[in-house]
Amino acid sequence: MNPQPVRRLLPAIAVMLIASPCFAQSPLELATAGASLALSRGVEAVFANPAHLGLTDPQSIECRLVSVGGGVHSNAFDLGDYRRYNGATFTADDKKAILAKVPGQGWSLSGEGSVSALALRLGSWGFAVQGLGTGRGRIDRDAVELALYGNAAHPAWSFNNSLAEGLGSAEASLSYGRTVAHAAGGPIAVGVTASYVRGLYLARSGDVSADLQTSDDGLTGQAFGDVITATGGNGLAFGLGAAWQPSTRWLLSLACENLYHNIRWTQRVERTLYRLTFNNLTVDNFDDSLWQSNETTEKLSSFSQGLPPRLRAGAAWDLGATRLGVEASVWTREQFGASTTPQLAAACEHELLRFLPVRAGFSVGGANDWAVGAGTGLHFGGFHWDFGLRVDRGVWVGTAPGVSAASAIDVTL
Repeated sequence: MNPQPVRRLLPAIAVMLIASPCFAQSPLELATAGASLALSRGVEAVFANPAHLGLTDPQSIECRLVSVGGGVHSNAFDLGDYRRYNGATFTADDKKAILAKVPGQGWSLSGEGSVSALALRLGSWGFAVQGLGTGRGRIDRDAVELALYGNAAHPAWSFNNSLAEGLGSAEASLSYGRTVAHAAGGPIAVGVTASYVRGLYLARSGDVSADLQTSDDGLTGQAFGDVITATGGNGLAFGLGAAWQPSTRWLLSLACENLYHNIRWTQRVERTLYRLTFNNLTVDNFDDSLWQSNETTEKLSSFSQGLPPRLRAGAAWDLGATRLGVEASVWTREQFGASTTPQLAAACEHELLRFLPVRAGFSVGGANDWAVGAGTGLHFGGFHWDFGLRVDRGVWVGTAPGVSAASAIDVTL
């Protein structure tokens, strides 16, 4: 086999398996399981809702020195399954249990990663530089069944429900928020975020299918697939936000992330078509000429591809040492691990000690059905070091099919 196609696919595979939805995730967002919008203040507002910048002290300055987040998610298997079945000889009960975990739409795996190199809040202005990576893949359920049982169940197989896609980018964002009116004695603020986006890598599969016929003489069939890749592009992104603070204890918040997010991919835009045919292929004649592979690469014209918009609405209630938050959110497209299933989340943040906040949250809906979040931090004066963890469909990392973690260091100048 020619190793060149595999080498060309390695960057695509790396992007698809980056381990922080679509998307930048902060310790606060993970610890609250997605109920962070109305709880986001200060430099956190640069990433959550620019309107909150219009409600802060115009003389203060905050800096996020670094923020790192990442996560991986599966719709079928957790870490405990991996430990149980890796290297083991499957019994009939094992095979049945494994296949029962795979949904009808197939086994999917997604991952995200984000790194913020610098973020500043200067009064009502915000600036941030960050890198983002996200990807997902899906394997047809029939392919899993064939791998477990071979052709014992039936001789004919057809796989048409597989896909893979991944995107990596870097962004420089400028945000601004200001108070525009008052209602019920409280300020109403609006904000906007504008970003220059540099596309680093894009990979997505198109038509991926296979038709196999098994018999006593061997395996006969054909497989098709195409992968579109690009290694550079430029674009713009915009986000909007609004907030109302009817009292010092309440804050209502609305935001639209990626209201417009578009990258024009122009560098090394290619489509690679793969075709594999075989006739009466067996283990004994695998090296003979009974199977043929064909690979064709063609250059494509530039095209546009960005991230889907996300709508968020939240409220926060400040009780002094304790703050409560709720949020409803939804993505507008099923893409790069995002889900159009609405998500509802609720969270609590409590100042256990003057320097030790604790956070916990719970969400239902979204791409992962339900999730639990927890986090803490070290707050010494103007120095804040925060941590956040979220697990999908579980309460412990070892028994959950998805986990995300993030950490950030902020200072007030």
